[in-house]
Amino acid sequence: MTRSNFAFSYAHATLANNTHSFPVKVKKFETEIDAVEANDAPEFERLLRRMRYFLHPNHYWILDVKRRLIDIYGNKPEYELYKLPLVR
Repeated sequence: MTRSNFAFSYAHATLANNTHSFPVKVKKFETEIDAVEANDAPEFERLLRRMRYFLHPNHYWILDVKRRLIDIYGNKPEYELYKLPLVR
């Protein structure tokens, strides 16, 4: 079983035990993404951490949130490149 198949199987099994189906969960993530304020990097990061347990790393919603974070970091007030900490 490949990593992608395992991740999908794990997410599918997790959702099968809940009352939510996979498409409903994806739609919920879409609604949550739209509800986040455009400059709210910490909220996008929290959402991204939650989404990674249910979606493939290349899922379009994960990529969309990462793109929004890229737009914030280095461009928005409080997140200018020279103000960000160096992390090694």
